[in-house]
Amino acid sequence: MMPKLRALSAAAVAAATIFAAAGAPMPAAATGGCPTGPTNGDVEVASNTICILTTSTPVKGDVTVDDHGVLELEGASISGDVYVEYGGALLSDYAVSTYLGSGGANGTYQDTGKRSSVGGSIQYNYEELPGTVPVVLILINTSVGKGVTVGSGSNLYQLAICGSNISGGLNLYDVEPTMGAFVGDPPPTSTENNQIQFDGHCAGNKISGGMHASEVNDIAIEGNQINGGLTVYGGSDDVEVDGNTITGGATLCGLGTYDEDFNVPNKISGTIGQCK
Repeated sequence: MMPKLRALSAAAVAAATIFAAAGAPMPAAATGGCPTGPTNGDVEVASNTICILTTSTPVKGDVTVDDHGVLELEGASISGDVYVEYGGALLSDYAVSTYLGSGGANGTYQDTGKRSSVGGSIQYNYEELPGTVPVVLILINTSVGKGVTVGSGSNLYQLAICGSNISGGLNLYDVEPTMGAFVGDPPPTSTENNQIQFDGHCAGNKISGGMHASEVNDIAIEGNQINGGLTVYGGSDDVEVDGNTITGGATLCGLGTYDEDFNVPNKISGTIGQCK
């Protein structure tokens, strides 16, 4: 798909590209708060730092990512919750260096082949902090035990959830990423000029506990297995829902032509809700 991107002011573009543009300044590697080995207890990723957790640094506790902090998971294991403050970033099994080095949102998709797990929930923008830089939430091949929530006003630069297994539901509130959102975007069934890093490269997800998305814009929800129902209330821009297998019913309102490369109808078991 090639999303219809919103027009931004020069100031907004500059802010959005601080993190995403190739060659842009990157936060320093985290020290002190970022574990170098197994950790029993909570971890805090400080502002303006990158913390990389791997198979050798499991965390038995919660992880909080401060404003402007970046958490990268590479085959990592976290037993508790992950809280990402407004302006922070989380990339799971997708390296920051890959994202930036390949051209950011317009770069080339590269799957690391690693698998991270979060035993608790992932909560993005659980505490709003004004005046910060919009960044990314990217979950690739990640297992989450107690759900994912993206809070109202997160102002993400880009959202991608691909090939992941989410228990406890997926909830998106007022999400309008500058460079689009992808909750599954399998290889296209029609010819298209792919220009976004996750376009046609985002495997569908397994979501139990249902999915709820309200006031969402510029998003594709495609090729997923959703148990527990799907509710979508689109905002002012385009939302497309294709090729999902849904049990528990569905209410799909305010959809538009956002993605035309995966033309597969949804399979819905359960009640079809009515839009008001």
